[in-house]
Amino acid sequence: MGELVDCYAVEIPIKSSNVVLNLVKRSIRDFDSIPLLHLRRLAKPAYLPAHLRVQLPSSDNSPSPTDASTSTGSDTSPSISRSTSPASPTGSPPPTATPRPQTIVLLVCPIHLVSSERLTAILSTAAPFLPSPTLQVSPYPLKLLTLPAPLHPPTTGQAASSWTATHWPTVYKRNNPFGAHPAIVSRAESEIKDVAGKWLQLAQSVGQVCKEQGWGIGAGCVIVERSGGNNGKERSQTPTKKWERVVAVAGDARWYGRPDGTNTAATSQVESNPLAHAVMRAIAMVANKRLALGSDPSKKEQLLSSEPDYPFLSKPLTPLEARYASTTDNLSHNGYLCLDLELYVSHEPCVGCAMAALHSRFGRLVFGRRMQRTGALVAEVQAGKAFVDGGLGYGLFWRPELNWKGLVWQFQREVDTDGSEVCEENGADEPFSEETSV
Repeated sequence: MGELVDCYAVEIPIKSSNVVLNLVKRSIRDFDSIPLLHLRRLAKPAYLPAHLRVQLPSSDNSPSPTDASTSTGSDTSPSISRSTSPASPTGSPPPTATPRPQTIVLLVCPIHLVSSERLTAILSTAAPFLPSPTLQVSPYPLKLLTLPAPLHPPTTGQAASSWTATHWPTVYKRNNPFGAHPAIVSRAESEIKDVAGKWLQLAQSVGQVCKEQGWGIGAGCVIVERSGGNNGKERSQTPTKKWERVVAVAGDARWYGRPDGTNTAATSQVESNPLAHAVMRAIAMVANKRLALGSDPSKKEQLLSSEPDYPFLSKPLTPLEARYASTTDNLSHNGYLCLDLELYVSHEPCVGCAMAALHSRFGRLVFGRRMQRTGALVAEVQAGKAFVDGGLGYGLFWRPELNWKGLVWQFQREVDTDGSEVCEENGADEPFSEETSV
């Protein structure tokens, strides 16, 4: 099973679940510091393991809510319960008890984040645990359970079912949270390794053209379509000839068309146009092609026209960009966004461009130079620790919180025969600042 982490759980009325959950999120520091997305945050009592279910206040076998006691979620994990039915200040009997409402069990957080005393004090301020003399309703009994739960997500459906039966309701997601299957990565690498350098060289060239015009920092982007799509899998069983073609190329043009009429480097990043980053422009060019393929033929020329459309700049600015942007013959019909397309970028994309690539459904991305201060693709080597030689560590391509995941590589040239590393794609000699986002 792997590592376990002791967690608190508490039974609450279903109608109060949002109130209680929001309360603990606000009150417990670092509430989400340990990702437990594979565990059900809220679970109905019927779906809990039997040894936990019998300890709930709603269980006939649980101690009376008026008795202070200690119960266990496991042999070694004590839980806390307390009396929550005080007499009224006048000495009259407590409010008349009403039938208990439908309940749900909240998995609160790992126990090392908050003490049981502190958590009890927090929960005591929530509506379901407060007496309401005017409504003659008794407060719901507050009883904390502690239980061991799987710290890491399951890698199979069978494991999730087993953990649900023995520990806590667990969810299995087909997208492996630890990364793509090695066989998928190996197959993808075999398809792109011989051409990645060529496409990155093209990306660098288109970026350099824009840089020479004073429009951008020299970053470039190339979008490629491969036969078969779907990570290289053929769409039919009939053997077909493999092919690949360039769909769009774009250079960074963040300083093009500035309000002051100049197209030279801005004095600050505030004056640049983030919508004209190379990745943003290339994706917009693909969007124009999708519209042209699905529109009335009379509108096709307008969609593919070369007139700049500030601030998006989705139309070509240079002859090299126009070579690929002015036709739809290099993109398959009936496609969806950028699904089954590949992205080659001369520099590691910033957060905005990385998220644009995710939303566009790219399955593969290759970049050249790492951007240590602004790049969003290089991931952490361990939780909470940035990459060993700096970087944001966001890993915006295969995080469990994302609803789309893709494969990402950094391209590095092989070492020359004299022992020196040819690192043109890594941009070791690029003059612009690392503060610049790509």
